[in-house]
Amino acid sequence: AALMGKAGQNNPLNKVVVVEAPLEIRVKRVLQRDPQRSEAEVRDIISRQISDEERLKIADYVIKNDDSELILPQIWSLHQAFR
Repeated sequence: AALMGKAGQNNPLNKVVVVEAPLEIRVKRVLQRDPQRSEAEVRDIISRQISDEERLKIADYVIKNDDSELILPQIWSLHQAFR
């Protein structure tokens, strides 16, 4: 995402889809996936990534991955729109 944002008008992509989830959910998921990592390490890694605000600025579409909505219907809707 960082490189896409920096590419600006030279970005070869037609559309950008961002999948978002709150920080706490992301941290919890990483800790479940990688139990050898500490919470501090995960938060440090995330802090060095492109910010949520920057990522949303380059998004044409956003998929919510916060357990408030099912993901597959969101993906299917985008798939239909792209066809």
